[in-house]
Amino acid sequence: MRAPSSPIPLLAVILLGCQPNTSGNGDEIGHEADSGSSDGSSEDSGSSGESASETTDNGSDSTGDSTSSTDESSESTDTTDTTTGPGADVGAEAWLPGLPQGLVGGADLLTLPALPSGPPIWVSNNPERFTGEGWLVLHSRTDPQRGGTAHPLAGSFPAYLFHLNGAGGTKWLHLIASNPSPQPISVGLSGSLYSNGEYPLTGPGTGPSYHVSRETLEGTPALVKAPVMINPNQAAVLLSKSIGANQMVDGRFEVTASDGAYLYAVVTNSSSANPAINATQGGPATGDILMGGPNAYGREAGVYEHSEFLADFSVELPADVGHLGFCFNTAGKFAWQGTTLQEQTAGALAVLDDSAERTWGNYGHHLRVELEIINPGDQSRTLTVVLGSLFTAAMDQPSFTWSAPMRVGPLGSEQIVDVWTTPTMPVDELGSWMIDPGSTVVTVEVFVPGLITAGQQLQLWVN
Repeated sequence: MRAPSSPIPLLAVILLGCQPNTSGNGDEIGHEADSGSSDGSSEDSGSSGESASETTDNGSDSTGDSTSSTDESSESTDTTDTTTGPGADVGAEAWLPGLPQGLVGGADLLTLPALPSGPPIWVSNNPERFTGEGWLVLHSRTDPQRGGTAHPLAGSFPAYLFHLNGAGGTKWLHLIASNPSPQPISVGLSGSLYSNGEYPLTGPGTGPSYHVSRETLEGTPALVKAPVMINPNQAAVLLSKSIGANQMVDGRFEVTASDGAYLYAVVTNSSSANPAINATQGGPATGDILMGGPNAYGREAGVYEHSEFLADFSVELPADVGHLGFCFNTAGKFAWQGTTLQEQTAGALAVLDDSAERTWGNYGHHLRVELEIINPGDQSRTLTVVLGSLFTAAMDQPSFTWSAPMRVGPLGSEQIVDVWTTPTMPVDELGSWMIDPGSTVVTVEVFVPGLITAGQQLQLWVN
């Protein structure tokens, strides 16, 4: 995952800023009988040409630790008279004349009228590149080295991970659940988990992050783990996966726990369950920890408050050719083009002390925009939806800033399109549709991949 763009001296960058309109406990556990299962696949192939140099950057982009409070930025979602017209949340007078040449400037970006929502999200991305065995993330106790706090999770919630094997040789990544309660609980999951040995990263529509995002969007998980019963103070391996040397791995799951549970990501030398479970009670794995600070985002590790950012509002078309730009997947820690953008990230619930305080890139998050397009005239108009990435440069370093499948189009006839931006080509058209007189609902939806440079904008063009 790539870090936000800003003063961070990283190859990968997350860009932020939209014009606001206004705005423990210990966890000693024993073993369940080898209840974990391996996916059976072994990845012998090395990492793709891009991954060797870019994955290190990608890891750094995924998170950043901020000193901002968790939900202050949500106030920026209120609309003002400059963006509200009669009969619509965004009126015809808000449109800028003509069509843009590239990105819409920071001072002209509008906030999306929405707040972070959805269940908490569990994230494992710090260290992104691990170099030894041990646990990568926990939220079951305060660790003497990495801190943290106990915060069990219950019900259905997403879990997201992105890591790079820098330990040399094949390693095994395990997702483990433990039961801190006095009664048995059940924990199951469904989702997708891939390495670039399985899906090499070679360009648009490729790589493990892309495929995880697409299967999540389509609702076609590659892995389904039936709920397992976990006795009090016991643990079970939910899944295990081999990762070749220098390979990256990306995964997103919907986890369902009947009562409070703890999740761990653990790295070991084998697929065996007992060593993996024992590792949850030991020390953290060594690796490249990226801490946040005044000039850095850091990376995510722990539990964050929300996993979705959903917007639902109406837009009235202007009489002439025009365009709008909205903040999309933005954060407010650093300004972009001198403008502080809308905070669309989630705050921390229980994160490790050396990790990001907010989900600066929203990796693994569900973003959905539902637009009621109001055409007040008597002639059909052409509406084009465009995705722009805020990081630009004279050369494509990194080689891309957004690679994601996105569902877009009039409600009921949406299609999934592959969207790709680079530092030298920061915008990509998602599609165009005829908007008849009256009202037409258009949606844009994505599960944010891990291998991007966060900080985007959503443009609407009409002619």
